Amino acid sequence: MSPDAPAHPDRPDVFDPARADTSHLAFGYGPHFCVGAPLARLEAEIALRTLFDRLPEPAAADPGRPPARIPSTVVNGPAALPVVPRPVVRDPKEAHA
Repeated sequence: MSPDAPAHPDRPDVFDPARADTSHLAFGYGPHFCVGAPLARLEAEIALRTLFDRLPEPAAADPGRPPARIPSTVVNGPAALPVVPRPVVRDPKEAHA
């Protein structure tokens, strides 16, 4: 049974980023520090580098409106940041080089 069962009794073993209860999730600290944290950070770095290599110029979906902030004294940043992707247009000749 998942350790998340008390917090999410309906589907504790399902990753659902749209779940209504989005409580803070972190790698912990001290003896409870996640042993997979370095791998997760490396995966995030690779994923973000790949994303921004392929979509180097994202644009704000609604540039006239600042994003809503996360209501927290611990975490600072936008609650969501909708963007419009602009893919890189590559020369087809480069793909065969």
